[in-house]
Amino acid sequence: MAENLTLVSENGVSDALYEQVRKYFSEKEYVELVMVIIQINTWNRLSISMGNHADGT
Repeated sequence: MAENLTLVSENGVSDALYEQVRKYFSEKEYVELVMVIIQINTWNRLSISMGNHADGT
């Protein structure tokens, strides 16, 4: 789910993936999961844009 949301403009979120995730999460929990993934992506993009790299250099 996180990978699909990170690359949503390329891959979207298929109905099959949505249904698979919904087996484990309620609608409210699904929305919360999506919001957490979006927030982490935002932090990562902000960090990268400020010159930080995954390898710490």
